[in-house]
Amino acid sequence: MKDKIYDYIKEHPSTTFYELSNNIEGFKGEYDYFTDGNIVFWIEMSEEAIHAIRDLTLEGKLRIVTGEQAVFAYLIDGAVLPLDTAKQPNHKYKKPHWLPLLFTAKESK
Repeated sequence: MKDKIYDYIKEHPSTTFYELSNNIEGFKGEYDYFTDGNIVFWIEMSEEAIHAIRDLTLEGKLRIVTGEQAVFAYLIDGAVLPLDTAKQPNHKYKKPHWLPLLFTAKESK
């Protein structure tokens, strides 16, 4: 799955979780991807998809964009989570906040 996700992102810069969930077989599942600071990245993902995104990020293969550009992309997709939007990615919130993310592949060296 990791290769499928990476290849999709390489072909589609500024990819949203929504796009991945609709275009990668096995991406959808029963888990939510979030931090211990109550920041939700996306919902209803498979465990394999969560591990793949995490691994690609830790391996430095993805460039992640947050902020207004990311929010706008999800608005265009019609896929905004029904949560307050996280304004500070490193903040620990008392209740869940959504952090919209866009992914672009970094080229391998």
